[in-house]
Amino acid sequence: MNRGAHEGPFTFRKSWYHRLENSSQLGLGQSLPAPIVADLNGDGQMDILVAAGGLQLQLISPPSTSRHGAAFIPAQQRKSTILSGSADRHIVAMASGFLDHASKAKGRRPPRRKKVVVVLLSDWEVMCLDHNLDVRWQRQVKDQRLLPAAPATFREAAIHISEYQARPGSRGLVVVGGSLEMGLSAGSLDFDALGGELAAGLHPQGLSSNSVPLHTADRGAEGKKGVDESHHFEMYALDGEDGRLIWKQEGSDFHRDMTELHDEHVGLRNYRLDAASLASRQYGEVSCREFRESVMHVMPHRWARTQDTRMHLASFVHHRRDGSTAHVGGKRQRRKGLVTGTDAVHHVLPQDRATGSAQEAGLLGGSAQTALHSLMGQGPQTGSGKGMQGGVQGHAAVQGRRPNVLVVHLQEGIEAVQLDSGRTLCKLHLPSPGLHTDINADGLMDHIQAFGGRPGWTHGDTGHMHSAGCRGTVTSGIPPRQLLFNGSICSWHQSSAFLQRSQAGRGHLSNTLAPVEVAPPAILPIAERGGKLRSDSGLAVFLTSRGEVTAYTAHGHAAWQVDAGATWWMSGGHRGVAQAAPTLEAMPLRLHALPSAVLAAGTAHASLISEHGHILAAFDLPAPPTMPLQMVDFSGDGATDVVLVTHHSIFGFVQVRQTAGLHFQVLLACLIVAMAIVFLTSQTGLTGAAPKGRSTDRIE
Repeated sequence: MNRGAHEGPFTFRKSWYHRLENSSQLGLGQSLPAPIVADLNGDGQMDILVAAGGLQLQLISPPSTSRHGAAFIPAQQRKSTILSGSADRHIVAMASGFLDHASKAKGRRPPRRKKVVVVLLSDWEVMCLDHNLDVRWQRQVKDQRLLPAAPATFREAAIHISEYQARPGSRGLVVVGGSLEMGLSAGSLDFDALGGELAAGLHPQGLSSNSVPLHTADRGAEGKKGVDESHHFEMYALDGEDGRLIWKQEGSDFHRDMTELHDEHVGLRNYRLDAASLASRQYGEVSCREFRESVMHVMPHRWARTQDTRMHLASFVHHRRDGSTAHVGGKRQRRKGLVTGTDAVHHVLPQDRATGSAQEAGLLGGSAQTALHSLMGQGPQTGSGKGMQGGVQGHAAVQGRRPNVLVVHLQEGIEAVQLDSGRTLCKLHLPSPGLHTDINADGLMDHIQAFGGRPGWTHGDTGHMHSAGCRGTVTSGIPPRQLLFNGSICSWHQSSAFLQRSQAGRGHLSNTLAPVEVAPPAILPIAERGGKLRSDSGLAVFLTSRGEVTAYTAHGHAAWQVDAGATWWMSGGHRGVAQAAPTLEAMPLRLHALPSAVLAAGTAHASLISEHGHILAAFDLPAPPTMPLQMVDFSGDGATDVVLVTHHSIFGFVQVRQTAGLHFQVLLACLIVAMAIVFLTSQTGLTGAAPKGRSTDRIE
């Protein structure tokens, strides 16, 4: 795969914009799903599907590449449709994909593959639309009588569309999932299973202190009444042809599956584990231990906001007891750096081994070479509304195998369910916020976190100036306990450059006095000269609200720190100013390439930084983003473009390669060739004859 690091200079130019007319209709705690960039009708031209607020969908087309310049051009709106339903409903999530496999007919041109669009509404109604946004079918997947009576919003929501045939005669698979967040106001309460049990104990009638009804988690089990099922991420698998229910996993189904898994994997030596290890087992790490290599393949995992919830297919295989070989692409290959079983015990702290938690710390094994897919999507987003938040690199390690599980990335961690039945295969608790991956290829899961703080300047252990509390840490193990390294992610000395930039309009002076906020960390894989990923190398990248981007190597060495100008402020810092969502993502410069740069963006500025800390490109944002910048290819030229979503509009920035250097090289080559021709003709003449003698030459 081409990293695109040596393809010449490039810039991001203003391309198009589209105004969201009904965005003001969103209620508290509600947000629009990310736009979808995909070729819906198979004509080779990219379409952009936008949720304009309420139940309105708009299909727009970006302008031609020849019109990119110094100003945004209005995008052409091809179609607008309003989904049927009451006005109090809104679109929670949407995705596009194929239901049929590509035709393999030889000797003739295959027919166009047309995608479908699946939309999840706030009342759990699922609607499937064709490429023209006409309704194919709609299905109410959840009984309205089971919905909470109190106000609730979707905390997590995701949709998966694939050609997988779960039943004989079915056409494709559509899986929708979501979890609710209940409270007096959106986002004010955060219920979990433990909180539901405590509330049930305080209120035997099944009502919490704020009169929010709690449903029964497992009606057939004793002692589990009062658990809040709505908090659990519920999934519904539907036939892509007509929306028939194939399987479902609701709160009661999940608790039943986890009880069975606990009974199957309960150990005879649990009395040797400490309290933290026993608590972690309640989340299903014991069952995931049987699939440790497969779990590492679907890393990294990062959840910071609703848009980070995603689902994808994977192939889970049981762990090999010898730990020396693993199937990759149908062949047995020895993995370098694979640490499994008891070998992983030697990488934990001695006190952890003494207390018995070493078994938990060495729970997972794998190789970072197969785990360093970039955050986010399946390369540049072309169909699901996600950016680079997914795992093509991890899934490529098990290519050639039939997928057997659906992996869901949630706030609590990851969950793998069987594709044919929806039964939970394993659930691994990964604490948020932060990023989880194997950064140093030792076979253990690492947790990368960023911490902000106030700019109280103190002397560190090394004698340098750094901001107290403004640091990045990397811990290892399940649960993460062993500290690998930590370091400052703020500037070591408070220079006047930030004040000058603030006064110039790229930041705000009050940011120097406000607490330092941090964006979710990112990881940038490092490739060798041959284009292959190095299994023991990766950069942990951090971004602060001051616009400082800091990178550390996998071994804790400071790689570089640059001032990217990607500043932002949190809500309450400026009255009347909307809160901005920062962006820190590993970004490939071309479609299906490995990430070779880091995209950092704040309120009004974005920068693309290379793996060596050089700013490759920078551009200003016309308005604060409401979600991280989307990395897509709306121009269809194979280069990664950027989409900005604000409160009232959507903007597109197109990647344009600078051809001036190429023209200069061609001109220089032509000049060299011309000089060579002139030199040769001056020596031999155009006809190759000997040069004529002069009239003054004397003849002997």
